[in-house]
Amino acid sequence: MVSRDFGIVPQSLKMKWDDPLISWDMPNVTFDNPADSPDNTPKIMANSNPQTDRIDPKVLQSDIVSYQALQTITGYTPANVAYAKATGETTFTTMTATQASETQKKAAADAARDDATAAEWNFHNFILGMKDQVKAQYGADSNELQSVGLKKKSEKKKPSSKKTPPPATK
Repeated sequence: MVSRDFGIVPQSLKMKWDDPLISWDMPNVTFDNPADSPDNTPKIMANSNPQTDRIDPKVLQSDIVSYQALQTITGYTPANVAYAKATGETTFTTMTATQASETQKKAAADAARDDATAAEWNFHNFILGMKDQVKAQYGADSNELQSVGLKKKSEKKKPSSKKTPPPATK
């Protein structure tokens, strides 16, 4: 049942089916039941360009198999030249080259991350050793020890003895 947006549709149905994140691609027309719409699937507006997501590897592998099968077809002359074998060759070559570049850049980024991690640990180990050396050279209660981020021995809390409660009498 289709009704134009002239106040005929109850507000409860408008809120349910006229969600601002869902587009039924028919402005000013609401449906009492979305199953009555020409396209039964709502289009989510949040990701309006699905071609920015990576293609599922299974789908891509199927595409490669189809492309390889196309290479064996003789006399293929499509009506739309955008789908000619030469265009397919160009797009396939571009795809494989950019995938190889991505893999190389990812490996380089991984190596750079590993180098940075090693450098961070070397620096951290230097700082730990330096603090030990400051403590050994200037003492556990020196201002120099405090300046490198450690507590002076005199400023540490003294351990307090725990008072044990007297045994319960019966």
